[in-house]
Amino acid sequence: MDLTTLSDVRHREEDANRLLGEYIYGGIYTPPLVPRGIALEDIGEYIAANLKTDDSATAYRNTLEVMKFYEKSDILDVLLRVIKLEIRTAEDIARAAYVIQATAEFGSTDIIEKANNYFDEVLVEHSQALDVLPTLLETKVVLAPNGNLHNLENRINSEVKKAELAISNENTLAYYDKLSAIQRNTLPRTKHALQRKTDILAMEKAEQQSELIAVYLGQADISDFYSETWAARLLRFDHINELSTPIIEQLFNVLHNTTIKDPISSFVYERAARAIIYLEAELDSVQKQKFDEIEKAGAHFLSDNATI
Repeated sequence: MDLTTLSDVRHREEDANRLLGEYIYGGIYTPPLVPRGIALEDIGEYIAANLKTDDSATAYRNTLEVMKFYEKSDILDVLLRVIKLEIRTAEDIARAAYVIQATAEFGSTDIIEKANNYFDEVLVEHSQALDVLPTLLETKVVLAPNGNLHNLENRINSEVKKAELAISNENTLAYYDKLSAIQRNTLPRTKHALQRKTDILAMEKAEQQSELIAVYLGQADISDFYSETWAARLLRFDHINELSTPIIEQLFNVLHNTTIKDPISSFVYERAARAIIYLEAELDSVQKQKFDEIEKAGAHFLSDNATI
């Protein structure tokens, strides 16, 4: 496996365009997995030809997921056009935030620094930033270990104080409750996730791989859609760089030590088994039989299978 063989190509351009369109522009009907089996050049051509600067924030989020699975850093410039536009609405802020996330994933050190500054000086300070706080907080985790939460945290704390002082009826109370819940719950979780990600990146390789496996299998306290994808990509990079023997050994140990008794254990077994297969190892006959028998559930990044 290398960066050009992350997925076995099995779709012609016409089908590839249809699958990419259904995923990027599917809205609430977007499939749970980035379509597999598409040629890299077809992805680049489709996004360059179709992604518009006024497309929805969701379309930009989904485009970023395509970039992550196929490691398509060469289309970052298509997304960066958004940064040159005036930010007027909450949708504009969210769209720009996903572009900042793409920059964090695929940009140079210089571009990432500029993206951090843009985030703090433009997005955080915008009058409608409070309408998309979850997306902004997530973006700070994606940017880690670059930058910090100071500006966004200060904005949240300041707005909570203003909202508390402005309570005069049910509507203003509801607004205060919404903001204060983010301050009490989401903000501390974001701080923890940011710190854990930074700590994992600083670990020695063996310890880091163990932590990444736990995150990817949904067994870490920071496991969520973003962090599991992040962990999977790092594990895949280790495989590409021929550093995955310990990873595969640990995944086989997961299969050996997992007793399938409920949906959670079934999910862990399936995810570990799919990862082993994707990382070019083979299940033995007993493991394959158990894998075939379990009820499949969930979407798995380390898999070349586009269906759940």
